[in-house]
Amino acid sequence: MSDDRLVAVVTGANRGIGKAIVRHLLLQTEKPLIVYLTARNMDRGQAAFDELRREQLRGGGDALHNELRLHQLDVLDIDSIQTFIDYLTLMHGEQSIDILVNNAGGVVKRALPADPQTAATRAAAASPAAPETTPETTVVRTCDADTAFKTVHMNYFSAVNMTSWALPHMRRHGRVVFMVTALAHLGIFSGDLPRVLTSDELNLNGLHIIENGFISS
Repeated sequence: MSDDRLVAVVTGANRGIGKAIVRHLLLQTEKPLIVYLTARNMDRGQAAFDELRREQLRGGGDALHNELRLHQLDVLDIDSIQTFIDYLTLMHGEQSIDILVNNAGGVVKRALPADPQTAATRAAAASPAAPETTPETTVVRTCDADTAFKTVHMNYFSAVNMTSWALPHMRRHGRVVFMVTALAHLGIFSGDLPRVLTSDELNLNGLHIIENGFISS
């Protein structure tokens, strides 16, 4: 039966949108699927897996033809990506991936101790029943070059790496989906950048240059 089912992979799928995508794929009844819920943290991944599996069993019907599988995957770690791809080829063959949803990502935030006076003011404004807040536990968010690099690496370069490893093992009809935030909408950019990003001549190396330029700025 597994040979006839499509293989779908969702990264960063233990919560949020990734988890919702897995739920949709698992409960759909148009085509039988093997859905891989991947997560960096296996405890959180297992919790999401158990929850979605219970939902599938409660729903019953044709959705039971779909199979949910859990696998560890850290898209920031090339070795983790390679291990996962090797597992897929072992289980399903060299060209076996039908759907890849690149959902893993986020914003890296660097925490700094807040100004003591500001912390005290915020604590006083809080509910009287709330625990006392100290300067050591109150943080502000800031962004520097290192934070920008880590954020771009998490959201762009990791997706590129994951896709590059997966593409040789995708079936001819396979599809790759990139989940992005509203901040990626071309309408928020000015100057020549929208034209460059939509150009047919733009290649992967050009995208790398743009992303590295963002970091350096």
